[in-house]
Amino acid sequence: MLERLLADARPLGNDETKAPSALPGWTRGHVLTHLARHADAQVRLLNGALRDERVEQYHGGLAGRAERIERGADRPAEALIDDVEQSAARLAATWQQMTAEAWDRSAAGTIAGERPASATVWARWGELAVHHVDLAAGFIPSDWSPAFVGRVLRRALPRMKERLVVEGDISVVVVDDPTLNWSNNRAVDLKVSGPSHALVAWITGRTGPWLGAIETTRSGATEELPAVRPWG
Repeated sequence: MLERLLADARPLGNDETKAPSALPGWTRGHVLTHLARHADAQVRLLNGALRDERVEQYHGGLAGRAERIERGADRPAEALIDDVEQSAARLAATWQQMTAEAWDRSAAGTIAGERPASATVWARWGELAVHHVDLAAGFIPSDWSPAFVGRVLRRALPRMKERLVVEGDISVVVVDDPTLNWSNNRAVDLKVSGPSHALVAWITGRTGPWLGAIETTRSGATEELPAVRPWG
């Protein structure tokens, strides 16, 4: 996942990294800086788990996170890509230091709340996959691996009732993997169906032409795709 992202990022020049990403208000430089600072935040959490100490994921919390991303986003392309690569190497080295006991310890300072240190590996995978699309450098949701797509759907669909901004009961039909189909009520009146990668894009808030592959109907009539609350 990282090597594919770096392969897409390395050809970007200064003009390209200063150009808008797929995230409103963020350039590609913001996306790359975020990925680097996220890797460092994971190192911080895991080192805390190794010492059996509680630490915050980001210095200064969410405000500190935002400030560091903003401060780093306008750097030259070469510096941005090197930062992503070097921070990922630091994270990989930290993974090698982790013990079974440390992996089981709480990483309570994460933005997502209380969870074991081992959960940070999935968090990193998700950040790389989703923000690779945000980089707007040719990687799209259909390029996500089946393993990633399946994991997101298995984790997210049971929580859809609390995340959907829609009235009435709903079912989600994954047309290329019926084992992932979900409903919050047997007597649903709203049906969302589409290929798995497009549904993951919808769930994670990644808009684009891929959402056109999703069909939404209420009592047989076509309806707009419902909004979802932020993914995390």
